Amino acid sequence: MLMDVHRANVRPLQFSTNQLPERDRIAACRDFFGPRVFGMEIEPAFDVPFHADVTVRLLPDVSLVSATSSPARFSRTPALLADGHDELCLIVSSSGGMVSQRGKERIYGPRDAVLVGTAEVATIAAPSVSRFSCLHIRRAALAPLVTNLDASLLRRVVQETEALRHLLGYVDFLERAHTLADPGLAQVAATHVCELAALVLGATRDTAFVAQGRGLRAARLWAIKRYVADNLCHHGLTVAAVAAQYRLTPRSVQRLFESEGTTFSDFLLSQRLARAYGLLSDGRHAGRNVSALALDSGFSDVSYFNRCFRRQFGMRPSDVRAKVLCNTEPPRAS
Repeated sequence: MLMDVHRANVRPLQFSTNQLPERDRIAACRDFFGPRVFGMEIEPAFDVPFHADVTVRLLPDVSLVSATSSPARFSRTPALLADGHDELCLIVSSSGGMVSQRGKERIYGPRDAVLVGTAEVATIAAPSVSRFSCLHIRRAALAPLVTNLDASLLRRVVQETEALRHLLGYVDFLERAHTLADPGLAQVAATHVCELAALVLGATRDTAFVAQGRGLRAARLWAIKRYVADNLCHHGLTVAAVAAQYRLTPRSVQRLFESEGTTFSDFLLSQRLARAYGLLSDGRHAGRNVSALALDSGFSDVSYFNRCFRRQFGMRPSDVRAKVLCNTEPPRAS
């Protein structure tokens, strides 16, 4: 799949075959969305109804494509090379598949990654329903960062590779961010993506040194933040426990948060308070007492929770609960 990575667009671009009548879906993808939008010919499996959902996020020199597709064959044909695109595409599929380029074939497994170039003929075969993550980077932006970029074509990178895990985790973070409205932030994100991709493919010594202190740091910090957000209710969620989870020292974790002008403890507290506020504001939890919701948010001391909540939001937890109850009560009969 191919998009113009020379221009950034802060809004995700989305397409779904559900937007079209079933009889028009294959023709639309074959005649328009395939060659004109993605730079690929699409050949759906003949015995399965064709379906595709695609979301594209454009950053400077980088595009992030997430897609779900029924079984299909995607081809970068000689005729399509006339568009002049010259990007490197790192493909990750939930179900694996096969890629061919330069007369070679490479089979890759679920969540493995394989690199193809868009300036040459290539074919990607997805034999089953798949969710793709496709990372496109302009060759001119990536080449200076990788020791031998041409040798990386068709390289299979297994899912357990640490650098690949960090790259995919950071891409997932960008996709969850929905938009990057600030052009400066979009450029920073693109730089991190390029550096992490270089680590996956074989970064030059200088790039690896910079990436360890910048792109990899950003990816690690995002992963830790997500882990914290997913485990707020665990009372043993300490900096030492998180450090052990990611094979870092507690001081290393603290430095990651200090790079953003905060601390692990402050971040954890803000996340737990935000969760508590959300639970208190949700009418579905109106029948539960405040202390139970505080416990679900990771607070074991209700007095401490009340003090922190009032300092953060300027009101007591009971005030938020009262407002919800007032809004959910049926109107009185006149």
